[in-house]
Amino acid sequence: MGVYADIGDRLIERGFAAIPIIPGTKKPGFLHAGAWVGLSNWQKRFNRGVPSEDIRARWAEGGSGVGVITGPPSHGAVAIDKGETLFYYGPTIGTSRSWKIDGKTIVELIGPGRQTVVPPTLHPDTGRPYVWTGSETLEDVAPAELPPLNADIVEAITAALKPFGYEAEPVVGSNGDATDLSPHRELNEAALANLTAWVPDLNL
Repeated sequence: MGVYADIGDRLIERGFAAIPIIPGTKKPGFLHAGAWVGLSNWQKRFNRGVPSEDIRARWAEGGSGVGVITGPPSHGAVAIDKGETLFYYGPTIGTSRSWKIDGKTIVELIGPGRQTVVPPTLHPDTGRPYVWTGSETLEDVAPAELPPLNADIVEAITAALKPFGYEAEPVVGSNGDATDLSPHRELNEAALANLTAWVPDLNL
C-alpha cells in the first residue's frame, strides 16, 4: 500500500483536496490496468465535492503518493516553496506565481491551479520520503487553522527580492527569444546563499 492509501482519506476529511501521485514523479496519476496513467483534469476533480469512494479506492492502488491541490479545492490552503514548502490559509490568494533570478526559481507561491506533493511521498530524485519539519502535519489541521497569508504577499516577496536582482519576467520578442533582464548571476547566488537576509522580512 502507498501513501495515498495511508493518508489520502484523512487529508480529505480535514478539507484538503488530496490526489494520487505517480511513484517516482511529481505528476498526478494512478494505476490502471497495470500501467500508470496521468490523472486528467486534476485541477477540477474536487469542483463538485469529494470524489466517490470507488474513485478514491482506485487512486490508492499500486503505491501511489499523495499531492494536495492548492487554492479553492482545499478551502483556501496555499503554499510557499523556497526550498522548504510552507502551508498557509490564503482564501484571498487568487493566483500562483514564481520568482526567478537569472533563470533560477527562488520562490514559488503555490495557489490556485497548482498542486504540491506532501510527505511521506517519495522524492523523485532522492528516492527518500519527504518529511514534515514542524510539529504538526496537514493531517492534524484544517485549512482554516493554518497560519493566515494575505493577498499582498506577492508584493512583499517582490520587494524583498529586488535587492538581489529580481526584475520583471523577460520580454519575449517576435522571434520567440527572451530578453535577459537580469544577467547578474552573482545576485542570484547571493539571494540563494543569504536566505536569512530577506526571508524574515516576509514574516513567513
